This record gives sequence, C-alpha cells and structure tokens, in this order.
Amino acid sequence: MFKLIVLICCFLPTLLLSTHVYAHKDEALKVAFIRGGELWVKQADKELQLTHENPVFDPKWSYNGAFIAYSSGKDADSISVYSFKTNKSYSVAKGGSHYEWAPTSNILAFQIQSLLNTTNVHDEPTSHFENVSFGVGNYSWLPDGKGFLVSSSASLLPTGWTQIGLFLVPLDAHADPAKAKPLYTLPPESKDFFAVSTSSFKWSADGKWIAFVAEPTASLASDQSTLCLLSADAKTFKTVAKMLHYEDWFQWAPTRSSIAYIQGEDRQIDRNKRLKVIDLPSFKESSLGAKGYVDQGFTWINDQAITLSRAKENLGAYNAVPKNLPALFKVQLANNQQKQLTYPPKNSGDFSPFSLINSQKLTWFHSDEKLSNLWTANLDVSKARELIHNVDLGMSYYGKIFANSVIDWYEPDDKKTIAVLTGEPSYAKWGKLAMSQVKNKYQADIVDYKHLGRKEISPKIAEEDFKFWLRSGSREFGVFVQIRFESSTEKVQSISIQEG
Repeated sequence: MFKLIVLICCFLPTLLLSTHVYAHKDEALKVAFIRGGELWVKQADKELQLTHENPVFDPKWSYNGAFIAYSSGKDADSISVYSFKTNKSYSVAKGGSHYEWAPTSNILAFQIQSLLNTTNVHDEPTSHFENVSFGVGNYSWLPDGKGFLVSSSASLLPTGWTQIGLFLVPLDAHADPAKAKPLYTLPPESKDFFAVSTSSFKWSADGKWIAFVAEPTASLASDQSTLCLLSADAKTFKTVAKMLHYEDWFQWAPTRSSIAYIQGEDRQIDRNKRLKVIDLPSFKESSLGAKGYVDQGFTWINDQAITLSRAKENLGAYNAVPKNLPALFKVQLANNQQKQLTYPPKNSGDFSPFSLINSQKLTWFHSDEKLSNLWTANLDVSKARELIHNVDLGMSYYGKIFANSVIDWYEPDDKKTIAVLTGEPSYAKWGKLAMSQVKNKYQADIVDYKHLGRKEISPKIAEEDFKFWLRSGSREFGVFVQIRFESSTEKVQSISIQEG
C-alpha cells in the first residue's frame, strides 16, 4: 500500500521554524509496480522487471529501500522478498498474509491466520521466523518499531459476540501471553455499535491519537463500518463516523492532529460519500464535500490542503460499476475553497491521488476501462506528465480501486518527515548528541536528518544510527553517525562519524 507517513519529533534547532525540509532530488524516488502480473521497479527513467512468477501482488518497500516484500500465487498467500543487493527473490512464508515492514529496521511482520510473526530480512534466504503473539485479528507496528498494537477478533458465543481487545505487544514477546499488555476494550454490541474485527492502526503526528475502523461481519462491513479515535493513553475513546472499511479513506494530516475521512454508508462509491475533517482534541468537524459529487479517494498535500478524486454522484439506477468517472480536485481547509485540477477525457478518470511530500510531487492513476497509467506532477498539478505507461489495474470492488495492490513508492525520509512536534522520541537524546558532534566536526549547515534505527550490539551494548545531510557552500554531502552506549547506564562507549 502507499506508504503511510510516520512523523517524528524534530530536534534540530535550525529547523524549528519550518514545517518540512525538502532535501532530496526526484532521482532518489523509486516506485515498485505491477505490470502483466509481474513486479517491476522504476527509478529516474529506467524500468526493470524483477520477477517472473505471475501473479504478484501488493509490493511494499522496506524502510531503507533495500528490499521489496510482495505476495504471489493464485491465492496471494506466499510472501516473498526481493533483495536489490543480490537481485534475487526468496520465499519468506507460505500461507501468510498481511505483511508489514518495521518503520526503523528490515524486520518484516506477517500473519499466519491469527499468529503474528516476524523475520529479520537479510540478503540471503532464510526460513527462520519468530512467533510474536497468538490470537491476533489485526495489527500495526508501533511508531518506534519496538512492538505492536494488536486487536483480537470477536467470537460468537451463545450469549452473543465477545468484545474486541486492543493490546500492546513487544517485539520480543515470543508468543508469551504474559508480555501482552491490555490497552483498551471496545464497547459491546449495541444498536449503535457492532464490531467483530478492526482495521490496522494509524497514529497522529504527535503520537497522541490512534485511528482505526471497527468492522462488523464481512457482509455488513461492505456497507458500513465505524471510524474510531482512541487517545494513546486509552483515556478517551470516540466513535466518530460511519464509513466503509477502506484504510486509505482515513488519513492523518502530515504534522497536525487532524484526521480526514470519507463518510458514508452503502458499498456503492458513487453515492453518499463525502470528505470530512476532525481536529483534535476539540473534535471539531468540518464538511468538505460538494453537492452533487462523491469523494472516492484523497491525499493530504500539507496541513491545510487536500487533493481528492471526485466524481458526479449517481442519483439514478444502481450500478455495480460506476459510470461517472472522477477527476482531481483541491480543497483548502481554511476557507473550504475548492478547485478542479484535472479534466480527464470521456470514458477515463483520475484515481487514487498520493502525495510525495518531501519531493513536493503528486501522483495518481489515469485509467479507462482497458488501460491504467501512472501520472505525476507538482502538488498544484503543474508540469503533469505520464510517468509509467501500462500499470495493472488495481483490484476493484464496486468501483473502489485498491491502488496498494499494484504500486508502492519509496521516497527517502517519507516515513520520517521532519516536523515540529511537542513530544520527543526515545532517541532524541542521541540525536542531539549526534548533531552536536557533526556540527563541531564539519562547521556546515544541517539541512536534513534521518534516524536509521537502534541496534542491540550485545546484551549490554546498544547503538543508535543517524544520517545527516549537510551543506557547505555549494557542496552537499551525507554523514553517517553511530553512537554506542551501555544499555543500562546509557554511558557512551564510542561515536563514529563517516561520510557517505
């Protein structure tokens, strides 16, 4: 699926007055896509076919762009990984599903039915994986990559459906029930709320809020689910809207605690679907839909504007496949100013907009009934052009196209957009130390940084890794910093600085 953007706290004083730093060129972008049932990748102007095992689905980049995970087989239940170092693929798990990369390391999580597992992905094949937790209905990595938020699935008893529990599970749980910590229990079945499972989970930029969809049984979920918001301390829980169970239909703003979502019931996406935004913690709601139109997909382009795929509403006969195809529109939140951006020809439409915020680019699918092409442009849709010709059509359900089944972007720092946030992550202390060491050594301007992750070197020694992008005059260069310290006392053992 398109990378969902995880924000981290900013510790660079020179950046405190700006919302984002855009330090990378378009050439750094890579996109994995499916064509003819096979996995391809494009970087700059070069396209390369990676697999020959048709059909392939759901490409997902690792956090550092070294690997792509994907599923294959008739039932899409074989999980494999492609290594760019060896230029080879190898199988990770048979009978697996719902695989997700850690946000800070090359660890791949996946489910085998209700068993959550992880595997450390390397360039060479491995069949080893660790059990993390039994009884998992759905899950997401915690933003720091040290564990998971998981939901149980409800069971039908003679007395009715059991309630769904949410649990925090550490990465090293090893399927030990004692290590799972209850976070919250969803409400019991009532006339206003009914859920037997959940979507995955999404955190607000400041990490204080969690959004997810509570889903009833499969047939009911096709027409109605419930968007829920839970504070990270589990003290506040709200059911805020009825919507369909599409995970790209609810998204947090890049740096604010504002969540946008498409509200509306009925599996037909050409009726009664309207974009709304809720600001937290006030829970103030804004309606951004347009009369006579339905909203079918969207992307934040900054904290104050959203680009969406919008079509004329069908007020006539029921159609399993919508006849009114969408165009792209832009909505300004401050004044609800709305502007049409694209004007696709008859019998074609513009679907699944996605913003590459660090690169200041917008992408979308331009499709007709036979052919789908990937387009790109600036965020205001200037300099629009076709980027990839002939991408497989994503899976579709009553007109809803699932772009994540055929495409995934890798953008340096797209998971770590620098933002001005109120809290500090666990590695902030080491980031400040790394920054001071780099500034003392190079006397250059720091224009961007990335936390590469934490390593356990030994039971007693840990390492925090960072990369900085520096500018000195006309020269721009990168620097890697490794800080090793005692885990128990946090006494620094060594600091390594290397250009690269």
